Amino acid sequence: MATWLLARDLTPSVHGLRLLLLSVGGYAFAWTAGFLVLVIPAGAGVREAVLVLTLAPALAAGPATVLALIIRLFATVADLVWAGVGMALRPRDAINGNLSPPEAIPSQPEPNRTPG
Repeated sequence: MATWLLARDLTPSVHGLRLLLLSVGGYAFAWTAGFLVLVIPAGAGVREAVLVLTLAPALAAGPATVLALIIRLFATVADLVWAGVGMALRPRDAINGNLSPPEAIPSQPEPNRTPG
């Protein structure tokens, strides 16, 4: 949705539902392409290139590139925020490295079986 909200402010050549579909579908396609390219961390460059290409029917290359870079910045900031949340919520013992193994749950003895 953020892609669509940004794209509609960059004087696109298409509007309405078509722009929404191009934006949301283009971002999903770009994210998948970046995810599948394993040799580049976080699909850097791949995601942006695919997004610019998928937005070509609606935006010129310059605004589409700016949009792709802003979307990358948003995703990076979101990753950093969630990493901070994860660090803040981890157990305090994990910070000091004093984690002890969990206690074993005692198993129940098997019932006496008599041959019948």
